[in-house]
Amino acid sequence: MEAHADHAHDHHHEMPTEGRALSGVAISATLHCLTGCAIGEVAGIAIGTALGFSDFGTIALAVTLAFTFGYTLTSIPLLRAGLTLSAVVPIALASDTLSIATMEVVDNVIMVVIPGAMDSGLGDILFWGALSFALAIAFVLTVPVNRWLLARGKGHTAVHETGIHGGPPTRLVGAATIAAFLFGSFVLAAEVIGDDDTGSDGAFLAAMAPHHESAIDMADIALERADHEEVTQLAESIVRTQSSELEEIDASYERLYNEPVAQAEHENLALSDEAMGMSMEVGALETAEPFDRAFIDMMIPHHQGAIRMARIELENGVDAESRQLAQDIIDAQSREIEEMNEWRERWYGSPSPAGGVPAESESLPEYSPPDE
Repeated sequence: MEAHADHAHDHHHEMPTEGRALSGVAISATLHCLTGCAIGEVAGIAIGTALGFSDFGTIALAVTLAFTFGYTLTSIPLLRAGLTLSAVVPIALASDTLSIATMEVVDNVIMVVIPGAMDSGLGDILFWGALSFALAIAFVLTVPVNRWLLARGKGHTAVHETGIHGGPPTRLVGAATIAAFLFGSFVLAAEVIGDDDTGSDGAFLAAMAPHHESAIDMADIALERADHEEVTQLAESIVRTQSSELEEIDASYERLYNEPVAQAEHENLALSDEAMGMSMEVGALETAEPFDRAFIDMMIPHHQGAIRMARIELENGVDAESRQLAQDIIDAQSREIEEMNEWRERWYGSPSPAGGVPAESESLPEYSPPDE
């Protein structure tokens, strides 16, 4: 490695100061910088998203890791070639600082500007598409910055003068950048085309908000009157989970329609109150006996209604976050229906007359957007 570095040092070319040759060096330098920047950016945003950091916290982590990996990838070949750390640090700082800073500003601004990109999960194609597109655009806009620096004997000139170059082959990184741009462009284009609002997302969120509120009202009564610890724990879980989901519903509706869900004017999901589990009188639980049986017999059809609503959203909705909420509701409330029926049979001799989890083959009305 040292022999290779010495050889490179002895035979490196003078830095071009203009024309296509200078542009070529600028592109090569930017691709080198992009490698470390991309590793740090992907790691930072992925970690921040997975851990539920705020947008600011996620961006701060991504920027920190981008600089860390960027400087590291520049420093390793220099250190392996025998340069001392005291000599390497100023070279890395001079070579990469402005380049990485430019990339990070461009990349994170794009991620913040793309609707839903920062809020999408690691399993959401929008997350990876937006990040790929942002990194590719950051590369394009950073090339002129590096070219300007190189023409003035600054920036990556510090590394070029050592004749020591490392990192992945620039052609490979270039090909990956082109692929990232194409992938990101395709995902974002599909998002725009597919985001032709059918009204289903708004109808789902608008209907689910009062539905969750009524479930919380029922659970609050259970916290006061439940006879079995299992029902108390279920009620606590319903209050906790559905209160959190109500915040998600309001945030999603605000993001999609620029107004709180309380002001929603969307049509319903073509389900009757009975099909949604909203035809019962919650206040009847205040005096119902035995309470746990009455609570189960009321909450199961309520959960069944939520599952039907969520399935309509999965069939017709286009917003990734609303669809994920629908899937979460189906998973959680299907599990709770099975638990409640098990308890009812154990305590009262039979499962609820309302039945169990609605069959996936159950016929549901087809949602149609309202006429403009």
